[in-house]
Amino acid sequence: PEPPAGTIDSTGAYRERRRDTWGVEFEYSTFGIQGIPCRFPFDGWEQGMDYEFPPLPSNAEEIQEHRKRYLIFEGGVAIFERLHALQPFEQVLIDIHTRDPRFLRFLDRLTDYWCEYIDVLIESGADVIFFGDDWGTQTSSIISPVLFREVFLPRYARLFSRVKNAGKLIFLHSCG
Repeated sequence: PEPPAGTIDSTGAYRERRRDTWGVEFEYSTFGIQGIPCRFPFDGWEQGMDYEFPPLPSNAEEIQEHRKRYLIFEGGVAIFERLHALQPFEQVLIDIHTRDPRFLRFLDRLTDYWCEYIDVLIESGADVIFFGDDWGTQTSSIISPVLFREVFLPRYARLFSRVKNAGKLIFLHSCG
């Protein structure tokens, strides 16, 4: 594929801005590589409590048709990746570290959304639910194991249990 018309400037550099279904505006500077969030759909976790999550998927017919011949992977469930797409990365790290109550309330709300999302995928006939969050750097994890276990592990356990209780498989991608 080639970059869309109007995304190459006079110097030959690719630049594009696009908004995703979550309302996050990404800036892309290398065609085919994930962009960087540059505008967020709300300012701060308090406003995030009124934020409207994207509609749940409705591709059950497509899944059932493909399921006749294939093992069906569905998902893209990501807690950490979604948090730092919805708000600035540095602020997310600060709020994790300080365990900001507003952040934790939003995190629970996001986890509730992913629970509903998983239920829809399972009801639609998915065999494997795909999860992905990048928790590593080149030399270590982004947050301490203690902090991960306290803040995120219970939420992952809640999400994973839905999949396991339905007799489905979990695919967990994690850089790091």
